[in-house]
Amino acid sequence: MKKLVILFAGVVLTGTAFSQVSIGVQGIGNLGSAKFTADELSSYDKTMKAMPGAGVVADIQLTDKVAIRTGINSLQTGVQIKATQD
Repeated sequence: MKKLVILFAGVVLTGTAFSQVSIGVQGIGNLGSAKFTADELSSYDKTMKAMPGAGVVADIQLTDKVAIRTGINSLQTGVQIKATQD
């Protein structure tokens, strides 16, 4: 794990030294929902959850008008369902 962190830090530092790579953070979100059918359930309550996410992105400039964006993101998902049987 230590070697992986050192490798990542080396790539980040060398990439920014060439000034064709921009590194930043991004915030994202997700609205979790579900759809299902079940004849055995008389009632159910489904609530949508707003879940946060975050990540690190890098823009690699190839030409003046073309760039590649790559990144690593972590996104939480989920939905909560409460049901009762007949």
